[in-house]
Amino acid sequence: MKRKIISMLLIASMIVISTTSCGKEKPAEDKKVSAGTEKTKSTNTQDYEPAGVTKKEYQNMTAQDLLDRIKDLENLTEDEAVELVSTFAYVDYDEEFERVENITDEALEMIRDEGGSLPDDESFLETLITSENSKVRAYGFGELGGFLSDTLGKTVKETLDKETDQAVLYAAIDSLSSCGEDPYFAKFFIKMAENENPLIREQAAFAIGNQWSIGAEGMEEAIVKLMKDEDITVQETACSRAGELANDQLIEPLVEILNDPEQIDLHDECIESLMTMWLDAPFYNNMSEAAYRATIDYLSTTPRTEGVPAWDAVFRLRNIDEEDLDEWKTKATYYDSDEICNIMIDILADPEADWLARNQAISVIIKIGSDAQKETLKSTVEGLTDEEASYLQEKYTEAIEES
Repeated sequence: MKRKIISMLLIASMIVISTTSCGKEKPAEDKKVSAGTEKTKSTNTQDYEPAGVTKKEYQNMTAQDLLDRIKDLENLTEDEAVELVSTFAYVDYDEEFERVENITDEALEMIRDEGGSLPDDESFLETLITSENSKVRAYGFGELGGFLSDTLGKTVKETLDKETDQAVLYAAIDSLSSCGEDPYFAKFFIKMAENENPLIREQAAFAIGNQWSIGAEGMEEAIVKLMKDEDITVQETACSRAGELANDQLIEPLVEILNDPEQIDLHDECIESLMTMWLDAPFYNNMSEAAYRATIDYLSTTPRTEGVPAWDAVFRLRNIDEEDLDEWKTKATYYDSDEICNIMIDILADPEADWLARNQAISVIIKIGSDAQKETLKSTVEGLTDEEASYLQEKYTEAIEES
């Protein structure tokens, strides 16, 4: 089953000290002894014992045992917090770079339940991301968020320059995906797009195909290369995220996939990107007429088949909300709901089209169609005689009752 990509939200940073944003604004869319950046090799020494806890001891402890080492759960000191999260050194990651169930995560959840939290100062994060243990570094990078001060940003960059551990790299890309306008991170994401691990390449696709990467050098070329990756999940992610770069140069490679009957599994993701470029729901900031025309051309393609147009590509048209489009339509003069609804009528009436696409076409017309279009829809549904007619007529009745 294809993975559906949902738009990523920028996680709020825990850094509150004089911060500088890595990203650009967009309407609303989570030590005392420093390890030193020279210790960022992917080493996990056998004698690494955070706070004197050995791996064997950890394996026989409970989350409460960890909490008993803390004086006040609502007011952890930085030393206590470092000692606690450093026990992640004994926690394994699965093949998808997720920590397996462990007592350290359980203890952190118990602290939150008690109204406590980890320190929000930079020295705490610097201690974690420069730890000699890669698993602790992975946790630290995962907590960075999308905003970095100049000081913390410098440490992050110095650390990543020497980093080789895959789990750490994955966490870094995920946390810093809103930093693409910074030339350093733009190059870092592009480098990660060449990583041997497909999960890291997929994460790089998220970071590259990102509104905060608009204008960064090399992003368009990198996302196109990822659209042709050998891994289907990487391809899906890249195809769905390309539109975030809002660059018409990406229309041609998207259309090339849409025109390829061997790549039907990527059609929905390509339409998602095209619609981001001309609609950008729910923000309505983008206005690419060329992307709109490419979308219309795809939906109009005949002869229709079980895969063309993809039913989920038709479904995406339901993201259009006419009540929010008045200001946008004054600039996006290419948008024509009648044109879209006429195509939906054609899809509905075509027995060769996928039955799911035909069903979604009904919903699109009810959502954005004029009174005249809805009357045409009614007569078209009533006139259906193919083997799916009764089903579609039933769905039409249900849709009308729900509207």
